[in-house]
Amino acid sequence: MTESGRIKLLAGILLAVFLVFGGALISIPWLIRDPLPVLRPDTAMNFTLGEEPGLATGRIELGRGNHFVVQLGLDPDAGLAGAPRLILTHRDGPEVAPELEALSGNRYRAQGRLDVPGQWRIQIADRPDVGFRFVLAEF
Repeated sequence: MTESGRIKLLAGILLAVFLVFGGALISIPWLIRDPLPVLRPDTAMNFTLGEEPGLATGRIELGRGNHFVVQLGLDPDAGLAGAPRLILTHRDGPEVAPELEALSGNRYRAQGRLDVPGQWRIQIADRPDVGFRFVLAEF
């Protein structure tokens, strides 16, 4: 192989490596899903269970010591009989099922403690197909 042939081969290899590397970098946004909201101490977030109009809307507030308060408003047309049962499930297994306190109308309030940081899901027991996922920050 001549000197010019080796230079062309090296240039072709470098171009191929550059294109593969560039293509990998460009594809990163397609590989990353929408990030989950992060709940930290002394913060709160609103959530919706179900598609529009939704089964329920709510707000979770996290205080010091990972004590939480969930306020939940059920859609009157959701088709749930009686008071719902709220479940917060950790991705690795722990489950918290706080007692719901009836407020006015279809509004409820629950309190508890989340001891394990990581990914959690809020759902109503009668509707396990609908939930809201979030990340509990580790502090």
